Amino acid sequence: MKLYYAVGGGLGHITRAQAFIRHFSLEDVIVVTSSIYTKSILGDIPFQVLPSDLASSKESLSNWINNFIRENNVTEIYLDAFPAGIIGEWSNCIHSNITFYYVARILNLEAYKKHISKSLPVFKTVFVCEGLPIEQMEFISKLTDNIENVEFNYPERESYELPEFLQNRQSEKIWLIIHSGSKEECMVLYNHALDLAQLENAKASIILIHPEPHLFKGEKLEVYQCFHQSEMYKAADKIFTACGFNSMHQLKNYREKHIFIPFHRKYDDQFLRAKYFKGLINS
Repeated sequence: MKLYYAVGGGLGHITRAQAFIRHFSLEDVIVVTSSIYTKSILGDIPFQVLPSDLASSKESLSNWINNFIRENNVTEIYLDAFPAGIIGEWSNCIHSNITFYYVARILNLEAYKKHISKSLPVFKTVFVCEGLPIEQMEFISKLTDNIENVEFNYPERESYELPEFLQNRQSEKIWLIIHSGSKEECMVLYNHALDLAQLENAKASIILIHPEPHLFKGEKLEVYQCFHQSEMYKAADKIFTACGFNSMHQLKNYREKHIFIPFHRKYDDQFLRAKYFKGLINS
């Protein structure tokens, strides 16, 4: 069995896991994740959600992983974003009979290096999914003899039905805010949309798509939960997001209506990614 290890905050790791598995047509694969929303995103791809009490214990998490590997006869492992795991749980991992792969996106090495021990898995291939800074590429080159650049496709359905909350709005301008981050970040995106609407003298329905609509109770804005967001892209007149990996890559074909704002992340660099997409840095 193959294991795709997509443990991290937000929905990005799961979404990338799905894209990677579909892109390479991986079979006999299971995704290990930490998100309660995994089923809504992965659909029919098998998965296992980590027990919540393991989140802060490197030793307990490593023991759980080793047991999972044995019980499921895992022979291939794909580590998403973090070569040593989110808290270093894959450091000093001894599995000589397992083939390791690393799926690399922008990683803030300065912040993450405390989790990197001298012993990391030896990766058969590192899949580089976007433009990376020089220091990260130098780091990756020490982990493998084979680096493969890969660009995910996020195929849209040939036929789709808009979610109910977007139906019967043909006469309206629809501005979507798509974000799974904190309420504070969502309100930054929302206030930016309000400012732009005033600047352009635009009458638009501004709608927030978020996995937890209850967080916005009492706010004067429309909020809905929807995990199949690609179905809404064509219907929207503008789309506001942060600069996470999946948002930026999924919306490449809608750049004329995509407005993005980078936010600080501990182990990501959304500001660097924004520069790549603005063409300020060659990827």
